[in-house]
Amino acid sequence: MTDHVDVADLQSRAHFGRTYEAVLFLDVTMKVGIAPGDRDRARPSSFTDPSRPLRVMTDPGLDHADASAVLALGLCRRGPMVEILRASFDSHAAERGDKTVEFEDLGPQDHGVHGWAANLDGSSTFIPMSDDYIEIARHAFGVSEHGAAHSAVLAGRTSDRLGCDVFLTTNSHLLDYRSSLSGSARKLAPIAPTELVRLLGVLLRQRNTLPSCSGSWIQGGVYEATVQDWTPSYLTLYRHLCSRSDSDDSLDYLEGLLGNCALSVMALDRLAVLHFVEDTVPANNSSSARQQYESAALVTAATAAFESLAWVLVTLADAQTNPRKVTFRRIVEDSPRSQAQWLGRVIEFCPEAVAAFRAGFAPSLQLLLHFRDRLQHHVPIPAAVGNFGRIVRANGEPRFIDEQRYGVLHTDGHLAAAEQRPDFDVGEANGVLPDAIMPYPYMRTALHDMLSTVQSVLRDVALNLGAPDEDPENPYCGTPGASVSAQLPRFIALSL
Repeated sequence: MTDHVDVADLQSRAHFGRTYEAVLFLDVTMKVGIAPGDRDRARPSSFTDPSRPLRVMTDPGLDHADASAVLALGLCRRGPMVEILRASFDSHAAERGDKTVEFEDLGPQDHGVHGWAANLDGSSTFIPMSDDYIEIARHAFGVSEHGAAHSAVLAGRTSDRLGCDVFLTTNSHLLDYRSSLSGSARKLAPIAPTELVRLLGVLLRQRNTLPSCSGSWIQGGVYEATVQDWTPSYLTLYRHLCSRSDSDDSLDYLEGLLGNCALSVMALDRLAVLHFVEDTVPANNSSSARQQYESAALVTAATAAFESLAWVLVTLADAQTNPRKVTFRRIVEDSPRSQAQWLGRVIEFCPEAVAAFRAGFAPSLQLLLHFRDRLQHHVPIPAAVGNFGRIVRANGEPRFIDEQRYGVLHTDGHLAAAEQRPDFDVGEANGVLPDAIMPYPYMRTALHDMLSTVQSVLRDVALNLGAPDEDPENPYCGTPGASVSAQLPRFIALSL
């Protein structure tokens, strides 16, 4: 235990649960947009040019009653960061701030093409519509009725021709099959409302701002605010310890835990931007190396968060031991070899927290520990460029068509056992490839598992110490409520 400290100082620290703040400096250079339709079309990006809004085209068939769509559009309309375009034939009325694209029928053109003019902001853009639009609509949108098919395809073509970054939709068919779209439909960049909020969250945190529950904007503390939405028991425990009017090392370790969680979210944001770049610019050795670096940063911060969490347990349990022997690995391994004396004291102090720690250590986190072991021995995480495409037959011989390249990390066979577990999600959507991972989607899953585990452990510890069994309001954003504004901060954080 350390000496008694000033009560006012503890009360001040208890409000935010920290004594410092983390800020992200994002220096990723993007010379093109973030949508597949932007390939080879150089223009500024919202990530590098704050003056350029993210341009969003809404699907005429968008379900405006969908709760995630309501929140996504509410966030888009909160400021100048997003420009919402809607087709004039959209049955849903335009709302304040939306821009309506007016269409003029130009009639039949050459080569079986029907022409339309999309008029926006005083300029006109030619939109060609081929006669096979019903087949395109059936393939891409899952609709075949004449009117709905025409509206969907015309809106999609317009989104591409007007340089929209994303095509906001709730069409499950379009979202499920977007990776297999062909022809002109490949230029679409369909995105679900939650995915749009995730994208906007990266942009907002990069600018060190977030919306508050009251409808205003906060400046600073955005990463701490995000972590505390994921781990509300952090502040419960922190404030409970401060209320004792004395200070021990556990407060310092808690702050270290918060800081490492914030650094993990920062690394994920940087990986997200690098991943978005790959939608328009094929990966190369340089971009893969940057993903390797940010992945190592996330691995280091996430495992350091677990080390901080282990030390919170050790200090609160008053377990006397050689500091060099304390590691979270001993807690999660649950083997006779790991039964150190200090661990026995921690289990005696709060067996529920130890059980939660072990139960939450998912396969995704086991791979992070494998990567951490490599880094500790000064061995880089093996990175490469993965070629994705399809095999076609040409002149009777199979030929590989390279359609896209992404940075990947090799796993040295570490996933083989994990992939057999029923609770482990295998597939490209989660970044899992044969003996390799795609950094951003996989690390995102791992970060979610890490934050969820931290919350479970902290909650059990707080209850064990007699702290109130209720989540405090986020000191940065306020208390969630029924209105769209009051729900946005937490929705942004949990869509991470």
